[in-house]
Amino acid sequence: MFYGSVTDEEVISSMKELGGEANWDEIKEVVIRNRGDRLPPTYRHWDSYVKTIYQLIQQHCIGHSKFRGPTYFKKTGQKRFRLVPS
Repeated sequence: MFYGSVTDEEVISSMKELGGEANWDEIKEVVIRNRGDRLPPTYRHWDSYVKTIYQLIQQHCIGHSKFRGPTYFKKTGQKRFRLVPS
């Protein structure tokens, strides 16, 4: 069980659980469920925690102009993402 901030690996494993492609809400629900539905102590509200998950997906999504790191996801529709083969 994880108690700190969301990691790339958590989001990737959640996507794998969802078959490699999912919408934003499905990803968020699996990450939170895998953490035992507990808000990490580093966050005060679920809103900021959920925003962190979404920002992480955006940062590692192909075509995101503000981040030049590894890409793990490809946007396939509005708030829908697919894992990029590694």
